[in-house]
Amino acid sequence: MRGITTDRTDDGVRTIALDRPEKLNALDAATLRNLASAVADADEQVVVVEGRGRAFCAGADLEEAGEEGEDIDAYQDVTRAVRRHSGVVVGKLHGHVIGGGLELALAFDLRYAAADTTFQFPEVTLGAVVSNGATRLLPLVVGDGFAREMVLTGRPVDAEEALDHGLVAAVHSAEDLDEAVADVARRIADNPAVGVALNKRGLNRAFPVENALAVERDLHREHEARGASVDTSLD
Repeated sequence: MRGITTDRTDDGVRTIALDRPEKLNALDAATLRNLASAVADADEQVVVVEGRGRAFCAGADLEEAGEEGEDIDAYQDVTRAVRRHSGVVVGKLHGHVIGGGLELALAFDLRYAAADTTFQFPEVTLGAVVSNGATRLLPLVVGDGFAREMVLTGRPVDAEEALDHGLVAAVHSAEDLDEAVADVARRIADNPAVGVALNKRGLNRAFPVENALAVERDLHREHEARGASVDTSLD
C-alpha cells in the first residue's frame, strides 16, 4: 500500500509503518487513505503505528498541498478509524512529530516517544490552521493553557516537556523504545477483548471529537476561501 507497510507479530499485534523515509514520512492523501484503511481493517487488539527512517512524520506533503490543497477528509478519516477501532492504537514516536504528524499522534489512544522526539504545530507560522480533531484532542491531553501555547506560538516541544504535560505516556532512549512499546502492546493484548473495547468506547463517548472535526472543516473552508497559501519553500 502506497506510503505504508504493515506487519503482524507472533503475539497478535499489528504494526503499521509510515514508509516515506525520503520525505520524513510526509503525509499525502494516498498515504492517509491507506493508513485509515489499514487501521479499520486490522482485527488485532493492538495496533502500533510508527515511522520509518529519521522521523515519525514531518507533517503534510507540502508539494501536494501546494498544488491541490490538503485533503481534510483524508486526515479526518484516520481519526475516525482510530476511534472506531475496538482495540488500542499506540503511537511509537521518534524524530520529528510535526503538524499533520502530531495531529495523527493525538488521534492515537496512547503515545510513547524516543528521547530525541520533537513535537510542533507550526501551522500558525504558515498562516494555516490545525485540524484532524487537534482542537479538541490537544487541550484534552495537555490542558487548555499549554494547548494554546503550542498552537498559537508554533514553538517546538521536546520529549521531556511533552512528558511533563502528558502529551506522551513515557519517554525512552532510542535503543529501548521498541521493547518498551512491545511490552505495553503485549499487556494490552493479554486483556479480555470485551474489556478493552467497552472501556475505550466509554472514554470516546465521554470525550467526543465530531464537533471539533466539523468546526475544523469550516475553518479549513474559510482558509481556502480567503486564498491563503502555504509557503512550500520552507523546510
